[in-house]
Parts: sequence; C-alpha cells; structure tokens
Amino acid sequence: MRARSFVTLLLCVACSRTETVTRFVNLHETAACKVPDASFAKYIATGDFEPLAENIAQQPLDMDVVGQPIDGVPGNVKSLSLLGSPFLGATLVPDAGDVDILVLPSSSSCALNGNGVGFANQMVFAAVSSTTFIASGATDANNLHPSFSINLGTGRVARMAIGMGKPRTNAAVAALGDGRALVIGGKVTQNTTEPSVEIYDEAKGDFENNTFNLQTPRSDHGAVALANGDVLVAGGQDAQGLLAGTQSTERLQFDGTLWRSNQGSTPPLMKPRKNPYVLRLADGTVLVGGGFDASGPVSMIEFFSKDGATELDATTVLSPTGKNAFVALDGGGALFVDADSVPHAWFVAPKQVAIPITPDITGTLTDVKVFAHDLGGALIWTGSTWWKFDPWSGCTQLAGAPQTGPDVTSPIAFGEPGMRAWVNLDGSVSVWRDSIRNEFATEGPYLESDTQTSFMSPDALPAPTFSNGALTLSTTQAAFVSDARYLDVAVQVEGAHVVIRAPNEEIEVGGGDCPIQPSETPLYVERHGATVSFAQGGPLVLCDKVAIDPSARVAVGVRGNGAAKNLVVKRLGTALP
Repeated sequence: MRARSFVTLLLCVACSRTETVTRFVNLHETAACKVPDASFAKYIATGDFEPLAENIAQQPLDMDVVGQPIDGVPGNVKSLSLLGSPFLGATLVPDAGDVDILVLPSSSSCALNGNGVGFANQMVFAAVSSTTFIASGATDANNLHPSFSINLGTGRVARMAIGMGKPRTNAAVAALGDGRALVIGGKVTQNTTEPSVEIYDEAKGDFENNTFNLQTPRSDHGAVALANGDVLVAGGQDAQGLLAGTQSTERLQFDGTLWRSNQGSTPPLMKPRKNPYVLRLADGTVLVGGGFDASGPVSMIEFFSKDGATELDATTVLSPTGKNAFVALDGGGALFVDADSVPHAWFVAPKQVAIPITPDITGTLTDVKVFAHDLGGALIWTGSTWWKFDPWSGCTQLAGAPQTGPDVTSPIAFGEPGMRAWVNLDGSVSVWRDSIRNEFATEGPYLESDTQTSFMSPDALPAPTFSNGALTLSTTQAAFVSDARYLDVAVQVEGAHVVIRAPNEEIEVGGGDCPIQPSETPLYVERHGATVSFAQGGPLVLCDKVAIDPSARVAVGVRGNGAAKNLVVKRLGTALP
C-alpha cells in the first residue's frame, strides 16, 4: 500500500527570485510489515545546511491518506527521514520527481514486495547505492537466470527487462559510487569460469549492452572500487586452480570511454586465495583478508595503498576458520569476526597487529554475518542472535533486535549504515532498518563537558579516552564524526588538529599539510570546494598545495595534539526560509 503526501519546497531560481515547487512524498509499506492504524511520525529534513530550528511537526502516519501536506521542508533538502515508533524510513532526495520512503519497523526484518529473486548458492546480490540492490543467479521454471532490481525506497523487487548477458554465480561486484556497478567474472556452469565484466546502471534500471573482459577469467574472487575510480580485483580461481603471481590481482581502469584490465599494475597477493574479502577502508587503503588456499583458511591479511599500486605490511589473525567475516568501519580499520576462534572479534588495520575486542561476543556462533552499522560500529549475526560492536565499548548483545536473521548460505548486502538486506532460502529478500543515519546526519557539538563521543568514531584501537569533556589523543590517534559527509564545512576545536578526509586524500590542518603554531586559541578550519583554509584568532589563511576534488564529500575529524575539546562542525550551506 502507498500513501501520498505533498511537500512544498522553496527553490532558488537564478539566485534572484524564488518559486514554490510541489513534490510528492510516497510512503510505502510491505505486505509482511503493515503500518498499524493510528501510528504517528515526524519528518526530519537534512542537507548541506545546519539543522532546522525545529523538526517538522509530528503527524499521523496514515497509509490510506492521499494528499496529506508536509510543511517546513527547505528546497535544498538532500535527505528526508521519517521517525516514528517503532517505524522508521529514510531516503536521499532526488533532484526531481517523487520522493519514495519505505516505512519499516525497527525491531523486525521484513520480506519485500514483488517477485522473489529465487535462490542460488553464491548468487549475485549487492548494493549499487543506498537505495538500489541487484540480484541474479537463481533459475526459474524455464531454466533461465533472471536479474532483479531491488528498490529500497518502494520496497519493490522487479525483474529487469534485459538483465545480465551472461548470468553467473561466484562473481564479484564493485559499486562505483555513481549509480553504476561492475559484475566481474564468476561461473556460468560448474566448470566454466567467466572472463566478462558487465555494467549495471541505476539510472537505466538495467544492465548496459557493452561488456569488457578480464585478462584472466576467474571466479570466487573479490573486488572493490578504489578511491581514484579504478577497481581492484583480487584472488579467485580458474579451471586449473588458485590464481597466483601476477594473475592473482587485476586493476580495472576507465579512460572516459572504455574499460580495460591493467593486469600487473598491482602487486600480486602474497597469499593466493579464493573467496577473500576485499574492502576499501575509511582512509582509502584496501584490505584483502580471509579466504582459502590449498591448505585451508588463510590467516594473512594483506593491505594495498589507495591506488592499489603498492602492497603495505601484512598482518595475521589467530586460528581463522571458514566461518568468518570482515567489515570496514566508518572511522577506520575493519572488524574481523570468527565463529570458532577465541576471542571471536578482532580489530585489524594497516601497520598494526590485530587487536582483540573487549568485551567479546559470548555464546556459540554457528554462523557469522557482519554488517556495517551507524556510529562507526557493526552488527554481527551469530546464527541465532544479533550483537552490536561499538568501537568505544566493544561488543554487546543487541536489545530489541529481530529474532531471526540470514541463513548460513544467505547472500547479504548493505548500502547505508541504517539498513541491511539478505536473500532467504525461499528466494524472498528481507530487509531490516534500525537507524535513519546517512551522509547528511547532523548532530553536535561533539566534545563538551556534558557530552560523550557517541557521534564520533576512532580510526584505530585502542580508542582514545574521554573524560571531563576532553578526548585525550596521542600523536597518532584520530576520531571522526560518524557517518556524516560534508561539502562546504566549518570546523572549530580546542587542543587538536583538524582532519579533512576526502576519498582520495587527507589534509591535516596543524600537521605537515598546514602547519600551525601551538596556541591556546581554538583552531578554526573551513573547506570550500577545492580549498582548505584556517585561522587561530586572526584572518583565514589558505592551506598551500591542497586541492580537494570540489565535488568530493569529506569526513571531518580531529587528530592527536593533546586533549581535544569543544568540537563544533557546521555545514555551510544555507536552508532557504
């Protein structure tokens, strides 16, 4: 069922006059999780501006009402969220057209509407963006392998008109961050390894007709988009066995017209493996971990530079088994969880040994599924219970979580920290949302005498300590505002440097990029497009030799120089009246 409301937006026209535009907001529910009558909710509008003075007033959440007005939404809204009890919804607002919000209970998972995607072991199932997943790999009654798009705004699962030209299992998927994703290699039959790479385009809702080939056909590999837009492919096997040497990695590059494989431009894996996790970490470095070689589970975790051209120092985890998982954390590093090792959970990052998480997960783990979660944390499904990892306080069993989760063989995916999805054995797709946070999250101030660090994430463990309104940082420690990303932004802090982390570079104001003199005066930093400037009680000074991609959204944090306090972060966009 769908309820349709309308919102009046005040838009700037040529920056000299304004006009009123009406946009429709469509609320959707699933047949499995109906919104009860007499429910209430309020809308929260965020974007590249400071929070509105008041949240939009609470109003009935009536799924049968058409034409209900939503007042108070600015024209430059980027994210519209719905906060009810116990129902949530959130979506990024497109530049034009309707706004679709799927309303879900926060304490249970829900099967989506529409066609089931079928089920196949090692099927393709991945997030293309925060609102679109793709699925393929199952066989229907006609012995075909249809492809499906999954719209997390409407909750609809729909069969694509074209789909993949070479349906496959055991493939890798790399989302490019612009609404496109590469489906790479895989198996067409049990004994046929596929060389082709196909491109899904969210704007078209389907796969493109053009494809290109890997230099080495492979299946059971991993892949991830690099910060510079290339794609690193690592590990896997072909019909002859594990891929080793220069064949163990490939870099896929786009020249503006064509994609091509540049095998040999990335160092080979020190430990060839199949079924690895390949993750891009918060600082842009790449982790290759887990998987199997001829001897069994691989304990070595390898790291590559942001551009994939250099291999960094490797580390190891203890007693890995086949039942483990990795997930990148928003502040930095990754969480590793193993069903059979003790402790079960470890923090891993480049240039340091693996650190056990305290407190750890207790009880028996029959399976391991790990999802990124809000506030720099992660959610862990043990096969019977949900646990939450918080980088400041370790692992705790999650109260109010669903009683069920993915099956042992279920493909899983997540596109934003508040939502996760998996394919059930009956071919249906289930989703669970328990947070409305996304890149337009806005809170603060962050470090004061009466606040904690709950909206910040450390970049490494052990985490810095918080006491009396100050975060005590060593010279190598940092903490970042969780989940949020910014265009133009102003930052002020006492007792620390300011870090502006773009996808492909990092600027530390107070460090080597923009040196400052020790001072008791708060450090003030602004980012405008490609430039970063700062001040300490005087006029703004431009940071030399700094040129950020002006379209890049950045993370904001502080790095060690003593005791950081009174951190304030403000988006510099303006909400229209």
